Amino acid sequence: MMTRAQTRRVLPIVVLLIAASIYYALATSKTERVKPKLTEKIWQVEVIEVKPQQLSPVITLYGRIESPDQLRAASPGAGVIEKVFVRNGAQV
Repeated sequence: MMTRAQTRRVLPIVVLLIAASIYYALATSKTERVKPKLTEKIWQVEVIEVKPQQLSPVITLYGRIESPDQLRAASPGAGVIEKVFVRNGAQV
């Protein structure tokens, strides 16, 4: 019979041996994975011919017209609005 002191010394070694044998069995039974072939990517490129042109930007905006008498303009700081430059029907 082993004494309590001997059991305390032997038990960790037995546990480590069992763990090592399980690890070895799992590592050796692993199947080899087939490595995929590396192929170069083919990038699809579309080409268009550039033609010099004189272009200007155009933007369509929608809004509504309000009477200038009903307009109450305000500024974030302390100030007074002296003049409104755009009136009803004016092109901006």
